[in-house]
Amino acid sequence: MIDIAKSKQYVNCEFHVANASEFRFSKRFDTVTSLFHVISYQVSNKILEEVFLNIKNNLKPDGIFIFDFWYAPAVLIQKPSVKIKRLEDSDIKVTRISEPVQHFNENVVDVNFELHIEEKANGQYETVRELHRMRYFTIPELDFMLEKCGFKVIKYEEWMTGKNPSEETWGVCCIAKNSI
Repeated sequence: MIDIAKSKQYVNCEFHVANASEFRFSKRFDTVTSLFHVISYQVSNKILEEVFLNIKNNLKPDGIFIFDFWYAPAVLIQKPSVKIKRLEDSDIKVTRISEPVQHFNENVVDVNFELHIEEKANGQYETVRELHRMRYFTIPELDFMLEKCGFKVIKYEEWMTGKNPSEETWGVCCIAKNSI
């Protein structure tokens, strides 16, 4: 994806690949965004704290941190379930099966993906398996960790709607400010 982005030759854009707990820049930024549930991939408190502190260190004073995450009330009430998605175009046919395993004492769901990919032209078939460990969060636990790391929460809202999070809301967005 980075190679594709670089090939587009965007003006005034730099692209980097780095661990969220370790990346360092020579300058600080007004805003840091972390989308596609990157924060939910931080399954231990230690790693989450390292990521938040690193982001804080890359922000200007009063800089804004925006991220999305899996929201615990929705995950616990709706429960993850097996899902099948099928996609097809003139060249390829893909079936994706996701099978979750919930670990209640860790606030983690192991999402086991299995992709079946068929190339229509030659009938070649491939199966790919991936495990995505996803943590779900409550607002009080994120408030605690963000404050501990020097952030002040501005607000939480349902992703892309601006509504208050509810038990129907898997994706929640947090907007926090570098307070130190």
